[in-house]
Amino acid sequence: MAQVEPYLKQDLLMERTVTDQVAKHQKYPVEWYRSTFYNALVLGLCNFCAPGIWGAMNSLGGGGEESPCLVDTANALTFCLMVLACALSGVFVKYIGIEWTLILGAAGYCPFAAGLYCNKRYGTSWFVLHGAALCGLGAGLFWMAEAAVAMSYPEPHNQGKFLGLWLTFRVAGQVPGGAVNLGLDSDRNHAGAVSYGVYEVFIALQAAAPFVGLLLTSPA
Repeated sequence: MAQVEPYLKQDLLMERTVTDQVAKHQKYPVEWYRSTFYNALVLGLCNFCAPGIWGAMNSLGGGGEESPCLVDTANALTFCLMVLACALSGVFVKYIGIEWTLILGAAGYCPFAAGLYCNKRYGTSWFVLHGAALCGLGAGLFWMAEAAVAMSYPEPHNQGKFLGLWLTFRVAGQVPGGAVNLGLDSDRNHAGAVSYGVYEVFIALQAAAPFVGLLLTSPA
């Protein structure tokens, strides 16, 4: 019996290992609104509307603003506050959860575009800095929350697809931004800031980001 017992333990260990491997690769049916693809699509659309459009505006020099000093000051304020918000983002996750932290962060992007619009139309410089501050605080929360969702939501065998779809939307946000700018300003032949219509489209897209974030669901 003493000689047989080690073999029994080895057989049980091998059986348990095989069972764990089968369970690891077994796919369980889930509701479509809790699937990996659905949450990757929602997270990607949030990226498209918020940081993607912000990147499109930033590549135009703050929407083509005529005052580089104002835009440079706004960008410096944005990135400084972004660092601070990232450092404190864990507090928000603790009390309101990862989904609402993502939504709150997405809501911070729109005021910056609105500030540029008001500066162009009414000459209000303070709104640009106010919007930049809100954008920096929101971006810090958003970037932390989206990274947490992207790393923890997908199953191990779906992580590559999830990350690929998420990053595709993030980068693609700058493509329609440039297309909108080209389409609305193609008939102009003089330098200056982009038209009111471009700002209005950008503001509408960024304002939609937190509402898209409401569609995020807990993984099954």
